[in-house]
Amino acid sequence: MIILRLEEEGSVIAVIRDLQLTKKVETIPLVVIKKDMTRETYDRSKIESGVFRSCHKRPVPVEEINACVEDIENVIFNKGVKEISSSEIE
Repeated sequence: MIILRLEEEGSVIAVIRDLQLTKKVETIPLVVIKKDMTRETYDRSKIESGVFRSCHKRPVPVEEINACVEDIENVIFNKGVKEISSSEIE
């Protein structure tokens, strides 16, 4: 939860609450089941490199690529599962 607070000088300060939940999400390992049925720990850099490779000859800003990777991660982690098939990520 983010709470915005207005200070005396007129500046806005964001106070982040519930950091314990954020830490819990980061510590839950996600396992990716590959096509050959081997399992490996989820690695964000593999998604990033795949998206960068597919956009390297196109005029796509880095910010949009990063937003795309964030969206993909949100979909994956919002499923609330401990294991996911690599075909679901593609």
